[in-house]
Amino acid sequence: MAKPKPKEVQPVIILTKNTYTIGEAAVAMKMSSQYVRTLIRRGQIKSKLVPIAKDSQVTRHAIAKDQLENFLSGSARKSKRTDGRNKYVFYANFGEIGRVREVLKAAGLQEVEKTVMSSNQLKPMIIEETEDEHVDRQARLNGKD
Repeated sequence: MAKPKPKEVQPVIILTKNTYTIGEAAVAMKMSSQYVRTLIRRGQIKSKLVPIAKDSQVTRHAIAKDQLENFLSGSARKSKRTDGRNKYVFYANFGEIGRVREVLKAAGLQEVEKTVMSSNQLKPMIIEETEDEHVDRQARLNGKD
């Protein structure tokens, strides 16, 4: 019997204020303040520039609660994958990929093991040579005939 796919669980974020600074929004949304600034520049979150004090010329961003709620509930934070999987990338040579597959099989993760693949479409080139042939080839490559 096939296991049912687990439903995607979205974290619940409770916003208690009406307006947020960039730092407060970043903490509330569990993101970096630089990313919040990027979202503002892209227009994904709207903010207003407000003075930091009465009669001040210095301003800061004020982000409305509804802007954060709209962003968090929108499609901008959902995975682009449609098959329900996450994509992980690791860098390994062909021998290391084989070892990773062995470890995954031994751990009982055959389904994961089947998804491990090389992004390099070239086939591994296996050179069989004796030690003497190897030494001779290295000498030729180094210009020592």
